Amino acid sequence: MSDQRWKIAESAPDWECGWEDSERFHLRRFRALSITEKLMAIEEMADLTEFLGRRARERLRALGSGQSGNQRAPSCMEGSAANVE
Repeated sequence: MSDQRWKIAESAPDWECGWEDSERFHLRRFRALSITEKLMAIEEMADLTEFLGRRARERLRALGSGQSGNQRAPSCMEGSAANVE
């Protein structure tokens, strides 16, 4: 599934795109895949969804079991530059 047409050249100038442009890009890319590649991509997405759901349930179960009374779910921003004071 790694078609060179969809890769951005390292020598390409910096560019930005918005949500709509990104969505359009991914729709075009998906449309260009063969049926076999589309099925493989969908199976990979389903596997990822299942894995992330299982991980979230395990984390919630661990938090709900009262391992420590004041535990909280970690923020996606913890450890990122946006969280630095």
